[in-house]
Amino acid sequence: MSLILETIDYKLFEVDSESELKNITRTILSTQAVSPRKFYKLEIGNTTIGILNEGYGMKPRIENISNGTYIISTDMNIYLFNAPLQKIIDRKLNSLVYEMYVYSEEIIVACELDFYSLDLLNLSINWHTSFSDVVTDFSINQYKVHIMTDDEAEYVVDLSNGNFC
Repeated sequence: MSLILETIDYKLFEVDSESELKNITRTILSTQAVSPRKFYKLEIGNTTIGILNEGYGMKPRIENISNGTYIISTDMNIYLFNAPLQKIIDRKLNSLVYEMYVYSEEIIVACELDFYSLDLLNLSINWHTSFSDVVTDFSINQYKVHIMTDDEAEYVVDLSNGNFC
């Protein structure tokens, strides 16, 4: 049984098992998943991609950034998928991915314990800022990200370089 979770210019389905994914896909994302508990099938055009997820309560996130290029996140992994070229670039991060934002020529990634700026073309790290406690809330405005952590500390980070303001 599958359940449609998202539908925009892609479709994301939750499926019952990893073996079901292996029967319907040729590409499986999240090889870092040690103990996958959730299994997703992502359809983008004529391409079907399997996604293994460790079941932390966050489903994969997908965003079409331009002309058939998608950002996909699951657990601690970010993928850049070029559908026309059938090319996937991946980047493993240090903590769980919460959100992704396209900002200028980069992707700002909010994680459980970190913020990243990744290059939009190849996912190389422009800057990385870590926190000693869990990020509980954040907002992005006027070239800055305002961050709250579990210990009620507040931080402001400059989006151009990742430095604290």
